[in-house]
Amino acid sequence: DKIRLKGILKMDGYQPIEVEEMITLRCSVFAKKPPVIDGVIEKDEWNLQSVMNMNDPKQYVKLGSKTVYGGLEDLSAKVYTAWDYENFYFAAEVTDDSWNEMEGTDLLWASDGIQFGIAPTKSTVQLTQVDIGKLHDQFQVLVEIAANQANQGLVEDAELEIKRNGNVTTYELRMPWKKIFFDGFTVRKNTKIAFSMLINDNDGQGRKGYMENGSGLGSGIKNVGEFLDLFMVF
Repeated sequence: DKIRLKGILKMDGYQPIEVEEMITLRCSVFAKKPPVIDGVIEKDEWNLQSVMNMNDPKQYVKLGSKTVYGGLEDLSAKVYTAWDYENFYFAAEVTDDSWNEMEGTDLLWASDGIQFGIAPTKSTVQLTQVDIGKLHDQFQVLVEIAANQANQGLVEDAELEIKRNGNVTTYELRMPWKKIFFDGFTVRKNTKIAFSMLINDNDGQGRKGYMENGSGLGSGIKNVGEFLDLFMVF
């Protein structure tokens, strides 16, 4: 997600100068072949160069004065997205030393899991928030906030697989665009949408914090203006 740009800046009447800059560019690549949703991230299914690295302590948001972030083994991740004209695809390899399902609640976000928000642009107030995780011993895909209110609730025609191996939890998701945006919405190639995500952290005593990529999602007030651009690369 970090790209080094180098070039020559030329201006009339002045000597050219070399310019070099590191930029963060988040890309979702077109899926020429849909990935198999089996909880295994294969390099021939996902473009592993198009990755969102979540490994910066500054990305971790603590909930409570006693919360301690224990570093990369406590919570970190590599995240991948892809798309075609029918579906949005999402995958994540999450390192978490303690992965827990919250008991005694129907709140999916209270357990270890992932939430992401999507909006057509950062200037709109319309967004869809999707929660994925395990609750009542079942994998669930929940539209918590919907741009189209008819889509709110559990998404039956999405595919989700979650596998835990050691301290790494792998998520793979296929979700139809029609469950994210209004009927008739078309994702156009080589454009951008607004995207933000977070990974909830529950070490057995309730949600203690979360790690985010983008902002505007984890607080009670949602703010699409704090989402980041996701370029839909064709």
